[in-house]
Amino acid sequence: MLSYHLDHFKDLTTSLLHGLPAEIAVRRQQYEHYRDKILGFSRKNIQTECNKDCS
Repeated sequence: MLSYHLDHFKDLTTSLLHGLPAEIAVRRQQYEHYRDKILGFSRKNIQTECNKDCS
């Protein structure tokens, strides 16, 4: 019984050590993608869109 729990604990910690860094890397890429998309608008494009809508 004890060996089962120790093996299960080892499996959990191993998956955390491999899974968590991979998850962090994916979330970082996702963050950078949307950050670049949101902050990539130029001021001129925003003013042009406003002028079209405001006319």
